[in-house]
Amino acid sequence: MIVYFVQVLFLWVAGFFRKTKSDRTFKKVYLMFAGICLVLVAGLRQYTIGTDLDHHYARWYGILAETSWKQIPELNITYEVGYRYYCKLLSIFSSNVQYFIFVTSLITIGVFLWFIYENSVDVVMSTLLFVLYCINYMYYNVIRQALAVSIVLVGYHFLKKRDLNIARYAIFAVFVVLASTFHSSAILCLIIIVFDVASRYPVRLLPSLLVTLVVFMLYGELFTFLNGSVFAGTSNYDRYTSSGSIAAEGQGYFSRQPLGDVCLCAGALLLAYFLMVRKNRGGEVISAQHDSLAYRIQDERLIIYSSLICFICRLLVFRMNIIYRVSYYFVPFVLLLYPLAISRLEKNTRIVVSTVIYIIFFIYFAWMTVAYAGNLYGTVPYKFYWEL
Repeated sequence: MIVYFVQVLFLWVAGFFRKTKSDRTFKKVYLMFAGICLVLVAGLRQYTIGTDLDHHYARWYGILAETSWKQIPELNITYEVGYRYYCKLLSIFSSNVQYFIFVTSLITIGVFLWFIYENSVDVVMSTLLFVLYCINYMYYNVIRQALAVSIVLVGYHFLKKRDLNIARYAIFAVFVVLASTFHSSAILCLIIIVFDVASRYPVRLLPSLLVTLVVFMLYGELFTFLNGSVFAGTSNYDRYTSSGSIAAEGQGYFSRQPLGDVCLCAGALLLAYFLMVRKNRGGEVISAQHDSLAYRIQDERLIIYSSLICFICRLLVFRMNIIYRVSYYFVPFVLLLYPLAISRLEKNTRIVVSTVIYIIFFIYFAWMTVAYAGNLYGTVPYKFYWEL
């Protein structure tokens, strides 16, 4: 597991070079360096590193590589058709599973770092939180969903182009539908369009708390509705409410690990409330006028709303564990919200608060890596592919 701590050390030390480079140049150089560190460790790992990769992704990549294009949709597996064709397309160049692991790591991590470059006010903090919040471990594991997240993040790039007017919603929806062919849960990201429209209006605390309470209390009815209507009652989701070992994912559980996870997500929202929402009294309603300031305000509000969705999904782990996975689409916004909120502070105060955040997240990361990473993610102990 030492490789993960060395990775954090490299990313942290590289952040100190910020003072010697212009901001734009530093962002590019730092994220390229971070990409090399993250992709090499992820891409050169043994196929046994990552529970889902070990249990089925590695094996099925070889099977999909040997399957004809016509037979791909007919295979009796729960993988969505987009992911099946993705594997088949990769296999044109090589059916080696290590090639699959490296290319997939390059795509998912590369897109995430590009998303940070495009949207974060502090690329160092967002990148470090990506690792310290154990999102990196998730990318080792739920590969279909990691690819789906990447596609949604690319779609978000077009959603932000407000000068495209209504067309940006259609483009974003196309990317979401494409992502759902890798993991069907991605279709829920269409809700981001609703919150993008709502971003014209000030963020209010009471309605946000009310929505959180209603969803937490009516989670069962909500899941039944989504399973029956949005996911068309597919067996892939029916199994979480049936009997059997897989049904454990359909139950909630309470322990220190998810509690710490929820608290870290809530921390971003609390900072945003006190430093952005409350301080500005929620702001003003944005008219239809097009100007950079209005766009920036709407982008910030959308980040807050998306972080709220992440918090709700992670809170629901106490009621239904499987809903936690929906938060993977929205957790990138939490990694944007932390630096965005503390950027409102004076320099000296900002340094102190940033240090406290780093310490808290590092404690969480160390605790997760030592105590839970092996069982939850299958990422400990780490092995390179050439190790026996």
